[in-house]
Amino acid sequence: MKVWHLPATEENLKRFKLDEFDLITTPAEVVLQIKDFKNFLMSKRYSLSTIKTYSEALRSFLMFFNPKPANELTNADVIT
Repeated sequence: MKVWHLPATEENLKRFKLDEFDLITTPAEVVLQIKDFKNFLMSKRYSLSTIKTYSEALRSFLMFFNPKPANELTNADVIT
């Protein structure tokens, strides 16, 4: 894949005139939920690659519904 990979630092975003969207921070509640989820997966002996993939998918999901806490999400929220 002949591509360059750079860290998403503020300096690099400014240098390459990229959107500041990448600098959105993850709320503390979401970070704790992801940490708990990672610990659960580790206790089930999932591979590190799987844990990383699942955790990032969970982060994307929770950030999409960010204003609403995860424990208040329902099937209706996800379907609509």
